[in-house]
Amino acid sequence: MELEKKYTVAKIGVLALLAVCVLLGAALLKDKDEPIRIDDLSAPAMPKGLESFSKSFSKEFKQGQDQAFDMLDKFFDEGFFKDNSDPFQKMEQMRRDIHKKLEKGLQGSFDDSWDDWYDARFTGHDSFSMSMEDKAHAYEYKISIPNRSSQDLKVDVTKDGIQISGTLNKVVEKKNADGEVTARQEVASTVSQRFSLPDDANYGSAKITNGDDQIIITVPKV
Repeated sequence: MELEKKYTVAKIGVLALLAVCVLLGAALLKDKDEPIRIDDLSAPAMPKGLESFSKSFSKEFKQGQDQAFDMLDKFFDEGFFKDNSDPFQKMEQMRRDIHKKLEKGLQGSFDDSWDDWYDARFTGHDSFSMSMEDKAHAYEYKISIPNRSSQDLKVDVTKDGIQISGTLNKVVEKKNADGEVTARQEVASTVSQRFSLPDDANYGSAKITNGDDQIIITVPKV
């Protein structure tokens, strides 16, 4: 079954994240004679207020990572992303450039925490998975949403396929070497995905059932 994925991510959000990374790295660098400049990355001008935000974030991070990343979630909220572009390749390349610029100055704890937050917030890793069972008289689709605390999802079944869009609120836990949970945070991500249907699917008679961690879509055969 062909699977098309599309996440709603604004390009301005990506560039703003890059600017945050650069400024945070500059604030965390120690014993460096020259600061890192935005010009070094050939990045566009920063959105208004981003520089003051990055300074506040750096201060919060030194006091506690959980509070700092809560600030990031609030800054890059759903209202920040309004474009329907799909800049995955560009995002990944820019992300690698940022780490190359800052790898000498970043502490390991920040590097790991940043990766966890970035993946959960923007790449949609483990957002949800979908399986399909071909039964005698219908196709049954099961959408599993792990670690979900709440959801605001819209599911539509049309001739173009199954369209899922909305916001996923995912609980992310951090554990120490002993497997004990040391931190827990809720991360919201905006998602839009489409799954194609077989030619003999009667999409007009589809039935959608919502469960705690699963959405079941039953599509009768023609």
